[in-house]
Amino acid sequence: MISQLTKSALTVGAALVFHSVRAMIWAAAIQGMLQILFMLAYIRRRFGQRFERIRDAFDLALFKAQIGNALPYGLGSFAQTAQGDLHSFMVSRYFLPAGSAR
Repeated sequence: MISQLTKSALTVGAALVFHSVRAMIWAAAIQGMLQILFMLAYIRRRFGQRFERIRDAFDLALFKAQIGNALPYGLGSFAQTAQGDLHSFMVSRYFLPAGSAR
């Protein structure tokens, strides 16, 4: 929630101060960098200076089970999106924008 609030604040602030899309893009990039820094700080605090402990905390069997559960849902989501939007791409391929307006 905090990351979404900071992203919104930085993006809206950049838009209001600089009045440009480029400033909004820079604000989003800066927010992303800050989020990465906070994540690295958390990982260092959680696992200490020895990052080998991260490897020890990784459970390959659990990862395989979770991926095996998540992949069908993800692939189904891609299929649903393709099925829902494919007709729009086909119409736009063969007709001008004025002729294919809904």
